[in-house]
Amino acid sequence: MFGCSYVLELLYNLKMYKLRTFLTGFGVMWAMMVLVLLEAASVGFYKGMAAKFKLNVQQYMRIYPGYIATGPVRLTENLATLLAHHVCECEVVVPIFCNHHPLVYDQKSYSVDIFGIPTGYAKVEGLTLDSGRWFTQRDGLQDEPICILGSKVQTEMFGTRSALGKYILVGSQLVCVVGVLAAMAGSHDNNLFILPTVFKRLFPEKHEQVDHMVCQLKPNVDANQLEKKIRNYCAKQLNFDQVNKVAMYIENPYRVSKTFKLLFKVIQGFIWFITGCFLVSGVVGISNMMLVVVRERTPEFIIRKILGASNASIIRLILSESVVISMLAGLSGMGIGLAAIRLINTCLSVTMAKQQIAMFEFHLTTALVALIILILAGCVAAIIPIKRAICIQPIDALNYK
Repeated sequence: MFGCSYVLELLYNLKMYKLRTFLTGFGVMWAMMVLVLLEAASVGFYKGMAAKFKLNVQQYMRIYPGYIATGPVRLTENLATLLAHHVCECEVVVPIFCNHHPLVYDQKSYSVDIFGIPTGYAKVEGLTLDSGRWFTQRDGLQDEPICILGSKVQTEMFGTRSALGKYILVGSQLVCVVGVLAAMAGSHDNNLFILPTVFKRLFPEKHEQVDHMVCQLKPNVDANQLEKKIRNYCAKQLNFDQVNKVAMYIENPYRVSKTFKLLFKVIQGFIWFITGCFLVSGVVGISNMMLVVVRERTPEFIIRKILGASNASIIRLILSESVVISMLAGLSGMGIGLAAIRLINTCLSVTMAKQQIAMFEFHLTTALVALIILILAGCVAAIIPIKRAICIQPIDALNYK
């Protein structure tokens, strides 16, 4: 069925129509390469953001004060201590102080949000450093005037120079930079962190007012039930109605998780739509080319029939050409896409890590499914005009145009 002479004839036909073979193959190759790259980028983005989301959102919830009829609700350090003691589902409750204030270094001023945080805050929120170190228990006991900068603050104040060991003027106090946060894609990039005792000394007018609290959840805790518990307890302590949503806002990790998952699905859907468009372009390209091929070679098929060729052999020849072109071009596109993925992972690994994007991944199953679709499309597009061509009677060949 597929002897040496058959293969040689197939290769001869492909070689005879070089330009047409190349153009048909190029469309398939381009579609496959783009599909592989977009799919890899989509998976990398999704996995990177999902991993960061799981680390940063699902393990803690934030508690923000609101307003009641008598004025703003005020959170205190004592309330955080009581909440951690009475609500057993909370691993730890961290009070966070905050104030917007300018920093001064080398006659350069830059306004940031200054946070007063305890030594264990980084572990609760899953923050990572680009350089330097975190606050230690010894720093807290000795009330050290030290700070940690967000990545944007580092860039604005020091440019490309290292900020470690430099002193920044905050109000009337010089504080030493001991660490710089890794880029968080907007989160905490424009912040400065100091110890709570240093914060109270710098801003005595805010020493009793907590900006918000961060509650670390214990494993396997129902966040919705915990939210109700926290709201009920705070309502009793701060004298507001527990059904009053304006009095206190609690950032539920699972509610935020639902929003982010929906966002991820929309982004993935859009990427798949673009990928599908390229796949359709490949299908249209190979289908159109096979229609042209069959039409141009109809006289050849009639001559083959006159010489005794069967209909099945003619159909098999054209379909074989379509399959070979699609397969070789598709595999070439996959190879180029895989090489591009490896190059991107190698050259941009540092940037991708900072932007919370996982390494691009090549999914062989998706690529093979797309390749099969392209091959089948070429076959379907070719088989209809082939059947029409081989149905022409040899006596009508003289009048065929």
